[in-house]
Amino acid sequence: MLTFKSKFCIKHYLYRVDTLLEKNLTTQLFPLLVCQKDLVEKLQLHKIKPDKKIVIHHFSLDMGQAWPRIMEMFDETRFANIELHIAMLVGEPTQLGVNVPKEVEHWCKDTSTSLQRIKDSLPDIETNGKLSKLIVKQYKELPFCHGFTLVEPLNISYISFCRWKSPTKYDWRDDNYLKIQKKTI
Repeated sequence: MLTFKSKFCIKHYLYRVDTLLEKNLTTQLFPLLVCQKDLVEKLQLHKIKPDKKIVIHHFSLDMGQAWPRIMEMFDETRFANIELHIAMLVGEPTQLGVNVPKEVEHWCKDTSTSLQRIKDSLPDIETNGKLSKLIVKQYKELPFCHGFTLVEPLNISYISFCRWKSPTKYDWRDDNYLKIQKKTI
């Protein structure tokens, strides 16, 4: 078991762990915006027809930030049959248990605003005919990962793992996404 005498020791240890992980990674990490652009490009590269069903699963932390980015992705695509599944935090931080990080509390408290923003934007999405189905579910656990997956017609995931950056800072690592692509035989 590790014990630390000061916050400086903890920060130093975490820095060392981060440095070792980054130097020894065999997989390239990508920023979130690069992942979103990559997803749109993959669909275009594989010459997916505009009426082909596109299924995306989004495991979200903060829908207040994620929803505008999802809307941007809709604007950048020419597809007219997108099915979107969203998993987002519950609205009450106490449902997550004890010692909930401040950032996560904020995300929970923003849930009702985020849900309203989604509902308010539905007429615009329906008007342009891109979203054929939207499923929103909520979860009651402290998130340890987040990201999105293109489930259909290709299978590509972009995942980032949350972690404690310091004793009081919960880091969602927006610039460290793994890209996982299922190869077809």
